[in-house]
Amino acid sequence: MCYERSLQTGERPGRPPNEGFERERDDSLKTGQTQLTPGGAGRPAGALGTSWRVPALFAALLLAVLSSVFVFDHDAWTPDEPRVIELAHSVMDGPRAIPSLCGEPFLEQPPLYYWTVGLAYRALGRSVGIARMVSSLFGAGTLLATFWFTAWLAGRRAGALAALCLGTSGLFFWTSHRIVVDSALALFVTCSALAGLVGLTAGGRRGRITGVLLAYVAASLAYMTKGVVGIGLSGFAFLAVLAARRDWRGTYLWAAPLVFLAITTPYHWAVYREGGEVALHTLVVVNTLQRSLGDADSVAHARPWFYYLPIFPTGFLPSTLFLAGAVARFVRRRGELAPRRRFAYEVPLYWLALGLLALSVATTKRELYLVPLLPAAAALAGTALDEALFAQEQRWVRPVLRGLALLLAVFCVAFAVAGLGLH
Repeated sequence: MCYERSLQTGERPGRPPNEGFERERDDSLKTGQTQLTPGGAGRPAGALGTSWRVPALFAALLLAVLSSVFVFDHDAWTPDEPRVIELAHSVMDGPRAIPSLCGEPFLEQPPLYYWTVGLAYRALGRSVGIARMVSSLFGAGTLLATFWFTAWLAGRRAGALAALCLGTSGLFFWTSHRIVVDSALALFVTCSALAGLVGLTAGGRRGRITGVLLAYVAASLAYMTKGVVGIGLSGFAFLAVLAARRDWRGTYLWAAPLVFLAITTPYHWAVYREGGEVALHTLVVVNTLQRSLGDADSVAHARPWFYYLPIFPTGFLPSTLFLAGAVARFVRRRGELAPRRRFAYEVPLYWLALGLLALSVATTKRELYLVPLLPAAAALAGTALDEALFAQEQRWVRPVLRGLALLLAVFCVAFAVAGLGLH
């Protein structure tokens, strides 16, 4: 990988040789205490160099079980699921660009999620379980993107732990098992963050262009899922990488509007054809700007600016303690961290901070709106957990991992038996 070459040469990705990186590499070569691995900061020589496969397998199996349960076992739950199901039915049976709710045009956001549910209906049949399966698959994609995002920053072992933190968090689990657009939004925002990170840290021009363009594509798909908020949340992740690199070159920002127009113009033109100028104005102006920054009396779900202060730590449980430890470690030891390790902390921390600030300023607030920021929190928690558990090869590490694998096997068998008993 291009990033691996940058680690081996001691260069900050995408930049000329950096004195701090060179000094860190020279010191490590003299002492023999670090191993330079793809996507990870210098590891202590005693670390379990290949043990990422064990936590990765554990995380994959556990998250596969969690993603598949409670999908087909219950009917639609109010208030969101019946509404989304009706919207998905409307794009199957009527106009494709403008869904309808109770016979009225629905223009709160673009209909990419409703289109996806409609396609699943056509392929697999109409049922609540099929619609909920779409959200579960979007959630699984978000877990995979979170794994690779964190792995690129801090190594695959940290990536597996980050995916585990995300998949077991209460808010993410709840959202990925509900028929709501936020599951798809989280996937596209995380994919945009991953592509931007890979592109902006690529050593070659071709890799940089490819990554940045893919980040713009994913951000445009986030817009097609939930409007301008998708672009904003994707943009915060992009800005976080630039701020952590302290280098604002090579972003190819001129291509961003071109990619956005190429993806969204056919949809906007279809809205204009089906609903005229009034429909297009309602979609772009009223339900984009007014719902984000409008008067609290004129929009639904208006909340005070501090609404998310208790909601976010509660929603990220049980990994909130790991996140708090990661932030405390970074604040306390920022000056002592190696440049690459500091970069691994700064990118998700800046992404999370920018996103929380923007969502707190916006007038409309719901706990669901936090879901696209949970991968950033998970990356921080996974990086800190990786350091805490594997900084040195302790005798207890392998027995604990085997014990966790055994518990997972028992857990999976119990779920299978319970499922057979219910059905």
